[in-house]
Amino acid sequence: MAKGRPSSYASVAMRARRKRILAAARCAIEDLGWHGCGMREIGIRADVATRTMYKIFGSREQLLVSAIEDLRDEAEHLFPSPTTLHANLARISATVDLFAGHRNCARALVDIYFGSTTPAELRQRIDQQARSCNQAWLRQLQRLRAGIAIADLADDLVRVELASLGGWLHGRMADDEIVRRMSQAWLGLVVSATRGDAHRSADALLRRVQTAAGWVGLQ
Repeated sequence: MAKGRPSSYASVAMRARRKRILAAARCAIEDLGWHGCGMREIGIRADVATRTMYKIFGSREQLLVSAIEDLRDEAEHLFPSPTTLHANLARISATVDLFAGHRNCARALVDIYFGSTTPAELRQRIDQQARSCNQAWLRQLQRLRAGIAIADLADDLVRVELASLGGWLHGRMADDEIVRRMSQAWLGLVVSATRGDAHRSADALLRRVQTAAGWVGLQ
């Protein structure tokens, strides 16, 4: 840092520019779709040079993932702390609500994640973002010695959440089905991976979800 340089101003300016790019990326992708929206279009909307965006984010895919992370951060107050089974189901419902307003961005994220040419480090970044939602609850299970392989269950839960979202976003699940079916798949994994009290609690909750007519969430 050069002596006397206004670092706080530069930092604020850089953060504002980054925020502007992320907002422009979300809007452009929602308007034009992932395949119809290039970095040039995003740069025009953000009033930022294309080369600058590549310098900041590295690739269009990295920019999309950053935009989704930023969107999730903005909506943080809508998400319950997922420290219980019930809270995790509420988180699933909140995630669906959030992505319902940003379908093209969310669809692109899922497609990138499952894409055969996606770099491993980018897939790991998406993995970590999704896995972090379950970490507090999984740590509780570990303390309870619920008989689970934490790392394996964390990975499996990420896969089922993203696969369920992909099915919905590509029209293979109706809007009024996604939360119930995603919750059933999520709880089914927990039931199969646990034992003792944790297993019994998850099994009882799964039965409630399966039998509740018109179920859209549990408080």
